[in-house]
Amino acid sequence: MPFESLLERDYLLWADWNQSVVRLAAQPIALLWPKGTPHHHSHVPDYFVRLADGTGTLVDVKTPEGLSAHARGQLAMTQAVCTEVGWGYDVFTGLPEDEADNLRWLAGYRQDRNAPSQHDAAAILEAFAHGKALGDGVLAAAREAGTLESVIRANVYHLLFTHRLQVDTRQPLSNRSQVTL
Repeated sequence: MPFESLLERDYLLWADWNQSVVRLAAQPIALLWPKGTPHHHSHVPDYFVRLADGTGTLVDVKTPEGLSAHARGQLAMTQAVCTEVGWGYDVFTGLPEDEADNLRWLAGYRQDRNAPSQHDAAAILEAFAHGKALGDGVLAAAREAGTLESVIRANVYHLLFTHRLQVDTRQPLSNRSQVTL
C-alpha cells in the first residue's frame, strides 16, 4: 500500500493491526469544491477504509502542525461530505509514541513465516493461558515445546500482532509486559 510520509506509514501499520479494518484504498476519491469556495479547489483524502461491520470511513492523515486554519476548513468540508453520504470521517494525527514503537516492532513479525507450528502454538498458548510476563512466557513455552527461545519469541510477536495474544500496546514492550490470551 502506498504512503507519502512516515505518518501515513504509521496509519497503515495501525490499520493493518486493527481487526475492525477489512479493506483499505489509498487516495480513493477527489473532492471538487464548488467554484468560489475560498482557498479550496479540490481535496484528495489519504485513505478509505471498509470496516468489518460494513461501514466506511474516509481518512486524512495530518501532522498536528499541519492543522492550520486553512486545513481545518478543508477538513470540515470533507466531514460534511462524509456525513451526507453516510461515511465516517477521521483525521489521523499519529499514535502515542509507545504505541507507535510497539506496532512498528510487532509489524516486523506479522508475516506467516513467523507463525508458530501447531506444536509450538499449543505450548505458547498454554504458557500465557493465565497471563504471564512476556519473558517468562517465552521461556516456559520454549522449554515445553523443546524449541529455541528465539523462535518462540518470534512466534509470540506474531501472535501479538495477529491478536491471538494480547498486550497493552500503550506501554513500552519489554520482557516484563503482561501477555494474555
